[in-house]
Amino acid sequence: STCRSEAAAAREPSSSSPGVGDDSLNATRCQPWQSDPSGRFAYSGDNRKFDNVQSTLTLSVHLVRDGYVMFRFAVDAENFYDGLAVDVDWKTFVPFTSDQKTYQTVRVNLTAGHHTLEWTYTKDYSETGGEDRAWLELLEVGGTAFSDFSCRGCQGAGSGTVAGIESCSSCGRNEYLSVSGVAASGGGSGNQTQCMACPSGRWSPGASISLEACLKMKACGPKDMAVYYTQCTDGSRTEARRHRQPLQCDPALPGSIAETDVLVPCARCQPLESRPSGGECLPVLPHCQSGYPLRVLNVTYWDEWPRNFHPEVWTIRDDESDPTQDARDA
Repeated sequence: STCRSEAAAAREPSSSSPGVGDDSLNATRCQPWQSDPSGRFAYSGDNRKFDNVQSTLTLSVHLVRDGYVMFRFAVDAENFYDGLAVDVDWKTFVPFTSDQKTYQTVRVNLTAGHHTLEWTYTKDYSETGGEDRAWLELLEVGGTAFSDFSCRGCQGAGSGTVAGIESCSSCGRNEYLSVSGVAASGGGSGNQTQCMACPSGRWSPGASISLEACLKMKACGPKDMAVYYTQCTDGSRTEARRHRQPLQCDPALPGSIAETDVLVPCARCQPLESRPSGGECLPVLPHCQSGYPLRVLNVTYWDEWPRNFHPEVWTIRDDESDPTQDARDA
């Protein structure tokens, strides 16, 4: 990143230029492109106090195959006189732009080989407008390695892989991928894969590899239970406790928590709600005086999660290594 200013000294702030009276602008030379402390974007430097500026960010890439560069940019500058231009291999790709306050996505398709991209923010000999800078929010380069642009669908059981990732096998839940060495055509060795069912009393997450991935089923505990409620009728509802699906415990083991159905009272209605017929809570719409706002949601009672709220936490159990375990409190 470089910055070049043709002016010998900084321009004095103009009272008509927004932000140029900031005491932080005490630099004696223009600023190059730099990253924001938050890490979310890069910008063309704080050059509101300078004229005749060119702040350039250069990217040189070598692609091993046809690829692309994708980026998102925004500009807020003095119209027609200050702005951003993007060059690819010394040819203009994005023309001089002064007013692009929302981020715009640009994709540059490139052939294999060496390429140079330049983002240049230019200021003329006078005046400052807007934020007086350009931003880059995203920069993505494809084609720098011999890899796929996107994932390929895996083959079914019994598919073979001799070299690379031309094909693969992915097994379902409660299965594991068994890999055995076989002779490959043309010499060398390859792999023959097959999906096998986990032994009785064991389970596995999807895409598991080897028999060791099959985990022993344990007695069903509180974390293996999910709670569901039926709709309210005459002020009551059924609380159903069921084993979470897909099943990761064995309900037949001693000490397992059994599934139950219990009749319980309905949850309290929130303020501005009522249960006129003993069923579900319905909103009560008060008549407000003209000029007064109407509160449309007021959550006071937390006996259970109110409507439109949905808590969920994903974690790994202490005694297992399954990333798909849903550990919501029952």
